[in-house]
Amino acid sequence: MAAPLIATLYAEDDQAGLQQLVSMIARWMFYPALVMAIAIVLFSRPILHLFGEEFIAAQGALVALMLGQLVNVGAGSVGYLMIMTTYQKQAAGVMAVSALANVILNWVGIHWFGILGAAIATALSMALWNIWLYVLVVKKLGVRPSILDTF
Repeated sequence: MAAPLIATLYAEDDQAGLQQLVSMIARWMFYPALVMAIAIVLFSRPILHLFGEEFIAAQGALVALMLGQLVNVGAGSVGYLMIMTTYQKQAAGVMAVSALANVILNWVGIHWFGILGAAIATALSMALWNIWLYVLVVKKLGVRPSILDTF
């Protein structure tokens, strides 16, 4: 829903409107995600037990992935901001490097720590992608889209 608005505000050079939009998006995305993440972490054992007793072993992996997802949501709409404002090539480069990092980290993580290693590797590569794009958004667009910037 926000992607066309991002493109329009960027094309109109409405910096204040773009900042207002990304701040609103950050709030609308982060707080519900935070509530869901807390609920999933607090009730991870019974949730996993729904799938069978053996799934409870994945509790650490679930928590790691939830933390990675909170970084993803907390960074804001960085992917849309880059893609909808003529910086899609830079975004593609970041995504390619992050995908490669994900493969390498998973290879190492799975070898040493099994499913928990895979979850941590995935969370780290997701954080890399979002933080890197956040830095580029601030540098190229001059807006601050993260939840931390709304304070």
